[in-house]
Amino acid sequence: MGYDIVSPIPTRATRAANETFAEKTRREVGLETGFDLGRLCEINRGRVQMVGPLDEVQGRALDIAPDGAFTVYRSSLRSSLGNHMIIARELGHVLLHWPKVRAAHPGAGMYVPCQSDDEAMLRCKWEATWFARAFLMPEAEFREAWERGGLEHTRAFFAVTAERARERAAQLGIESVPEPCPHT
Repeated sequence: MGYDIVSPIPTRATRAANETFAEKTRREVGLETGFDLGRLCEINRGRVQMVGPLDEVQGRALDIAPDGAFTVYRSSLRSSLGNHMIIARELGHVLLHWPKVRAAHPGAGMYVPCQSDDEAMLRCKWEATWFARAFLMPEAEFREAWERGGLEHTRAFFAVTAERARERAAQLGIESVPEPCPHT
């Protein structure tokens, strides 16, 4: 490989700040609901790689090379809707944590595992999850979809699992459900 690999560095920004950043980023680049996340990765020097249970990279969520090229690993065992949120979360790591790593560790790459007990990594996963929810399901658009047709309409409209739509609804005070673990 020829370079050091480091873990993401948390922004320590609030959930609201992460969500505002996600919605602002989405608006600035002109993304509308239904955009192709894989294509968005490609445009930004990334790729999405399917990973099976016996693949060598099993357990990896994201790799970023020192030049910023990145690979998002998605499980062949997850549904495409489940992977949709995973890809958005990994993009959150690219946008939130990679700039901090790049500044603190010039010439290094960044690695995000699928699971970790490390406090800083768990914080990064929460930040990226907050980003992903707002990036895929902006608040105003989410509320409108929910009012139009409830959970099923909203889930289908945003191409996410019912669980992820319920989480966003709860987080927006529309419906009560507990916060999930960020690495599921």
